[in-house]
Amino acid sequence: MEQETRDYVNSLDLDSMARWMCLIEGVDYIFDKIEEDGMNDEYLFRSKKSFNILERSLIKYIEERFEAMRADIIIDYKNN
Repeated sequence: MEQETRDYVNSLDLDSMARWMCLIEGVDYIFDKIEEDGMNDEYLFRSKKSFNILERSLIKYIEERFEAMRADIIIDYKNN
């Protein structure tokens, strides 16, 4: 990881870190699901409507996962 990236990550507060991690996890989850269902991910970006569905799904995922992710980060920090 580049120094600039490390500095940015180290400057994040707990809530920001949790939200970023939820976003990354959410994107991974959506694309894993698409692959699992044998679908092509190109359809997500074909229209504004499908992109909006993706956006709403990610927002919902972040809202639902945020508190648990915060707790996970705290536990991981204490264990290391």
